[in-house]
Amino acid sequence: MTRATTSVSHGVLLVDGDEGIRNMMRASREGRRFDVVPATGVVQAFNLIATVSFDVLIADLQMPKPQ
Repeated sequence: MTRATTSVSHGVLLVDGDEGIRNMMRASREGRRFDVVPATGVVQAFNLIATVSFDVLIADLQMPKPQ
């Protein structure tokens, strides 16, 4: 029996202030049925959450206070 494959993509919101980490995390998840949307901070993440539906949130817990 073979497992059915699907092309369903999962929306991932990736929130981190460090560009290098965002690039690495995005590259490691794309191509594996994940549609990664990066955000540089809390305010940008909230704006994205208000307008886009995501399945997963990956966030840096040590983000600076929103401005």
